[in-house]
Amino acid sequence: MTVFTKRRLGIMSAIVLATCLVAPQSAIAVEKSGGSMAMTDGTSLLEQSNAEAEDLESVLVAPDNPATDPAGPVCTGSDAGGASFCVSTSKISGSESTSPTARSIQPLPTFCRADTSGLYVAKRTQACIVKLYTIEKRVTTNGATRVVGTATQTVYHFEYTNYTIATVGSQIGFSVPTIKGDVSGATFTAESRCRYSCIQTTPGAITSTSLTGMTTWKEAEAFSEPNTKAVGSNVNVEPSWQFEYLFPESYAGFGTDGMYARCDNQAGGKYPKPGCVFPSAPGRLTYSTAANPELARHISRALASGLPGADPMKPLTRITDQAWIDSNRNTVCGKPVVVEGKSCDEYPFASTEQGGGTPLRTFSGCAFTDPAQTGEIGASHCMINALQNSSGGGILGNTYRQQRILNFDVFVVAIVP
Repeated sequence: MTVFTKRRLGIMSAIVLATCLVAPQSAIAVEKSGGSMAMTDGTSLLEQSNAEAEDLESVLVAPDNPATDPAGPVCTGSDAGGASFCVSTSKISGSESTSPTARSIQPLPTFCRADTSGLYVAKRTQACIVKLYTIEKRVTTNGATRVVGTATQTVYHFEYTNYTIATVGSQIGFSVPTIKGDVSGATFTAESRCRYSCIQTTPGAITSTSLTGMTTWKEAEAFSEPNTKAVGSNVNVEPSWQFEYLFPESYAGFGTDGMYARCDNQAGGKYPKPGCVFPSAPGRLTYSTAANPELARHISRALASGLPGADPMKPLTRITDQAWIDSNRNTVCGKPVVVEGKSCDEYPFASTEQGGGTPLRTFSGCAFTDPAQTGEIGASHCMINALQNSSGGGILGNTYRQQRILNFDVFVVAIVP
């Protein structure tokens, strides 16, 4: 699994101070039923998000500032008897549960599991993290402090969105599956927030609950939208949650700085509309050998020779600068061989940062005479069926629009039967 560093992201931070406007329910979300934001076509945001994410690669996304995840305990004040509560993050080991159980709100996707790295697992329209917290009840008597009880708390944060609906769903869940000794007296609350250019359309909260009452999952969800959806807009929306451990009147607080979604109206097309993605995760371009055999064969051979694009570790990066695109195309296909019914196909694509590389390579049956090359440096050209070449360009453009792959976004290439 790939690790990406995302911009403007902290995973679990100290107390989150995020201010967000609270707006009336969006016109897009006409009702909220069974924990699911229902769309006007009757399909939930999550169902659409699941369909879009099904075949996409997942990546691990690292925070900008890992130090914001508190390594040491954060403690409440002490009561008259010298008791206090301290909370600290814990590393998940392979022996611990790797997936939260069945939800009362939304079922979590299979990739949403406890990862020992403590990073978000992200796809283009979904992101999830599972964390562990250790909670200790401490009693100080005559200057000596002892631990009288411990609890292990599992926390998940699941975000999901949609290519064509500018709404970001955010689910949070907590449970305390393990309690040893006395942890009575403390209560827990959680409240949704959102950061950056964000409007909460449906806030969420977990009301005051005792730790001993969290042996089953306590969950909440919230929905947010960008504060603008105008054509040409491009803003970030980051759902987050503030949660606190109260004892008896003081508190220890943490928060989740969620993985930010980018909500834009820049995908173009005849009828432009806003939508959102998690840009740290790659898009996916798919070509079929059945539909475009010559095109698919050339790209398959180019990938097999070592050129980038098959692996999220070495994705392609879209560019939109037309002069750069033209230069790339001229470098690779500026001197095509004349073959009736065929046109020059280049890989990596001219509309990518990796396009236009040298030295050039080719393969048998491509009509070019360049020497065989391997490795990720360079580019491949091949004379292929002109109609298939045109079809491939159309599929590439549609993928850019549908998956909201904007300038300098990354994507991978897959060849299917």
